[in-house]
Amino acid sequence: MCIATPMQVLAADGNRALCVGAVDRHDNNSSHHGGSSDAMTAPPIAALIETHRLPLLQMEDLAFFLRPKRHNLLFLAGDPVKYPEALDVAVVLPQLLRAFPGRLHAAIVAPEAERELHARFGCRRWPALVLLRGDAYVGSIERMRDWDDYLRELQYLLEAAPSRPPGIGIPVADATLDAAHAAGGCR
Repeated sequence: MCIATPMQVLAADGNRALCVGAVDRHDNNSSHHGGSSDAMTAPPIAALIETHRLPLLQMEDLAFFLRPKRHNLLFLAGDPVKYPEALDVAVVLPQLLRAFPGRLHAAIVAPEAERELHARFGCRRWPALVLLRGDAYVGSIERMRDWDDYLRELQYLLEAAPSRPPGIGIPVADATLDAAHAAGGCR
């Protein structure tokens, strides 16, 4: 059985194009988060690729996919065995795209690229939908939500200005506190 994955190819006019091709679903050479499950073979996630024709992005595809001035929605599923909500989000994602017709351009991030992008965009939980305007971070929605919450949060993000992704939560220490701590005292 095969699933569709994007490939960059040279179009007849010499420009790059993102095409969907087929690869063996049972490729034993792939490693996803060091786990044994293959997220892309989970039926709801595979349906995003096969039925809804969403591209599956590797890191090298990202810059090509992120078109300026459009809202790009990246689905970072994570391991559906560890994070079963990923399957629920996969079912809801096509409905969200229909709720905002023509406003969101979605793609699935390949398991090999998920951890890096999850960290880059300051996500703390799996699964995550990350909204970018062009290549600029706007915000993310993590874990499964109620339908009305999805609609409200996506509408807010579509109207929001790009911002810096949240940090990883390590506080920056004050130099005077560091000196006091180094001297064995606290303030």
